[in-house]
Amino acid sequence: MKRLKKLLLLVCVSLLIAAGIGGGINTLESVPAEKGFVFGPPIAQQKMETDGTFKVQRWGYPGTYREIQTFLGSGENPYEVSYTSRAFNPMLLLANIIFLMSFVAAVLAPITIFWRPKKKTAEVKTTEKKAESQVKTNHADTRD
Repeated sequence: MKRLKKLLLLVCVSLLIAAGIGGGINTLESVPAEKGFVFGPPIAQQKMETDGTFKVQRWGYPGTYREIQTFLGSGENPYEVSYTSRAFNPMLLLANIIFLMSFVAAVLAPITIFWRPKKKTAEVKTTEKKAESQVKTNHADTRD
């Protein structure tokens, strides 16, 4: 029962780590953009009339399950325009978690195969009295 509890605890901890990495990683890239920068979905692109900053924010690792592109205009009237280039995809999030769980299992496999805890040896305490032998010599095997 102890091994089952230990195994379940290990699986839960590795699942939490995989979910944290696969779903919690958030990256942000920003680039200065000059006047005339074109931004937006391919069907409805917009030409920005002021200087500003273009930011791309991504969620998920290794696969991006959500992505938002934002343009922050600077100047007299600062404004913000954003576009969701990749909507939230729960299947990609699940694929990230499963991939990272298998990665954790692959990394831990050699450790669990080749490194085993040493078993504790039971020490036998000798008593001062001499123990009699279990085998008696009087009743030898006579099947010869």
